[in-house]
Amino acid sequence: MLINANGVWWSGVHQDQIIPYSILALLGIVLAISLFFAVRGRVRIEGGRSGQTVTRFSLLQRVAHWSTAVMFILMAVTGLILLFGRAELMPWIGKPAFSVIATAAMQAHNLFGPLFMLAIVVLFAAFVRGNFPALADIRWVLRGGGMVGGHASAGRYNFGEKVWFWFAVTAGIALSATGILLLFPDTLAVRDQIQLATLVHAVAAVGVIGFAFGHIYLGTIGTEGTLEGMVHGDVDENWARSHHDIWLGDTLSKSEEPAE
Repeated sequence: MLINANGVWWSGVHQDQIIPYSILALLGIVLAISLFFAVRGRVRIEGGRSGQTVTRFSLLQRVAHWSTAVMFILMAVTGLILLFGRAELMPWIGKPAFSVIATAAMQAHNLFGPLFMLAIVVLFAAFVRGNFPALADIRWVLRGGGMVGGHASAGRYNFGEKVWFWFAVTAGIALSATGILLLFPDTLAVRDQIQLATLVHAVAAVGVIGFAFGHIYLGTIGTEGTLEGMVHGDVDENWARSHHDIWLGDTLSKSEEPAE
């Protein structure tokens, strides 16, 4: 088969839709987060720090989180270079320099891809408990996560965190499955499947990167005291009371139960 008509369709979707719309989407998310921070500012701990802490994440959870985060950033940076580089980077640095960077990005992307797949599995096992839907999620949504309608109660994870968890896991599975096809195209798939896999891979990647921008913002400068839980494992009780009061109540009740 010397001519594959679907290649024209794939090229049009990839070059004329995926790439420009992905750039606009990511820039739009960054702009929206910046505007939100400018208007809302940093969410402070209600009542200030209590000086008392409660354990939120185990060492295993923190290792799983940061291992996945490092793999994710590496895969995201190299993937974006491969997706946008020819159109956005090469005109600035020239073809020779881009060739070196793109080759390095491709090798790193392929090399660390299996480690990213493993990290997703470990992350799922470490955090799936507490990430299932609950009645408190409905009230949390109705109150806009505490932005409107007063305090929004939440369990171990609020509705936004649960959505992020399941989206990240689903996107991770899609990226892993399509990534395997792209690593072994001659063995596992035909040309049409490879073309579809590249589109799914790109859309899933851009989606999870955009979502991650919000996650990183809220976990760092967006909300006071949040990052401490994932760094040290412990959070201030007033922070927990402000954001996860149901979980805090359950945790303190268990700690007060007499040992048998």
